[in-house]
Amino acid sequence: MFIEIIIRYLVKMKFRTVNTKLHFWQKGVVLFLMLYFTNFMSYREFTDFPRGLVFIVAYPVMALLLAKQTYMNGTTMSKTVNLVVLSFLLSCIPSILIFGQSLYDSLAGILMFVFPMSLYYILHKWNVEERLLFKYLMIFTAVFGFFEVIQQFTYPTYWFNGRDADEYSGLLEKRMGFWRFYLFGIGYCLLAIMLCFGKILKKEGKTIYNYAMFIICAIAIYFFLARKDIYAVVSCISIGTLFYSERGGNTGRKIFIGILLVGIYFFLSNAMVDLNAQTQTEMGESNEDFIRFVAADYFINSFSDSPLYYVFGSGVPGGKNYLGSQISYLTDNMHIYQDDCGFVGYFSRFGLFGVLMQIMILRKICVNYKYLDMSLLMFALLQVEISFFDFWGNNARNLAAWAIFLYLVDKNIQKNKQIKINNGKNFR
Repeated sequence: MFIEIIIRYLVKMKFRTVNTKLHFWQKGVVLFLMLYFTNFMSYREFTDFPRGLVFIVAYPVMALLLAKQTYMNGTTMSKTVNLVVLSFLLSCIPSILIFGQSLYDSLAGILMFVFPMSLYYILHKWNVEERLLFKYLMIFTAVFGFFEVIQQFTYPTYWFNGRDADEYSGLLEKRMGFWRFYLFGIGYCLLAIMLCFGKILKKEGKTIYNYAMFIICAIAIYFFLARKDIYAVVSCISIGTLFYSERGGNTGRKIFIGILLVGIYFFLSNAMVDLNAQTQTEMGESNEDFIRFVAADYFINSFSDSPLYYVFGSGVPGGKNYLGSQISYLTDNMHIYQDDCGFVGYFSRFGLFGVLMQIMILRKICVNYKYLDMSLLMFALLQVEISFFDFWGNNARNLAAWAIFLYLVDKNIQKNKQIKINNGKNFR
């Protein structure tokens, strides 16, 4: 009866607004998970929950969500996302047979890859409104940007930080004249700015509010001080504006957005010249980039010669064992990090099968591009651009942002297909 009422309501509203009427505790769960997967924005005083507790919560929840998926009917990405989760589980095979991990350690190792993907299923299960997710993303980004800026003035006192200070100097990394705190959750900020960009293009809501939110997102991303993210955002906004302009719209707005983007481009170009020069001088970042290629070459050619490794990866260390000691040796002595070599690092964990599943997701996005808003298309492009350095599947915080994005993709495709059927015309 309840489902029938919801269906009638959706038809009446023509998919313009979905009133999910979430309970307060459901909203709290969604927000809690978003924060938890970023270690509460890398809050220094946060101590992670006992792994055993997370284990006995995460896997039963995922089992329940995967067991009966009638709530996924009509979704585009669900089957492929199921295969992504399967690729995590299959990595346990070489983890056990080749690298000698126990089954528990293997499952514990992939825990924080499997668990973030639960967001995708939970959002579908509860039919969470897109505008609620946008609200959460914007609040997160505003707080993220606030502490990135305010801690510049309070340093050496700071509360949020994702990397340890230098063991010799005791200082954090400095880029472009600013301290880099490396707060966890930049994936949320990148998704937020693309959603703001989409609202500006489509003139959704109040214009001043949208531009204010866009500027807040831009500040948060800029003070994260990652060249790849800044370059990717500027290029995707430029490309998105260009392709959106071809579909018509207000000429004055196009000109204004174009001028704004050119101004941002030249500002960031000048800033990036300083950034490149300073980071290479102060940190030897050219050497850091070289290490990425060394790491990629190692994980492709030298980490293991087993066919199982190339197909399913090595899995993830879940305890003190051979795999864990091997990864620790690479990071501590050779400064080779799986996360630093982008999709190659992902391949080393989950093999060609895992990489193929992510490519299938991108393929579905390309196939359904006519039914996707420009903001979501540009976020996908942005992730592809930075995937050589920071792949979206390499850690819990980025996977959580990716899970939310995939949910938004499903809802967007459903809505736009229905609008096209109702209106019989181009809607983007």
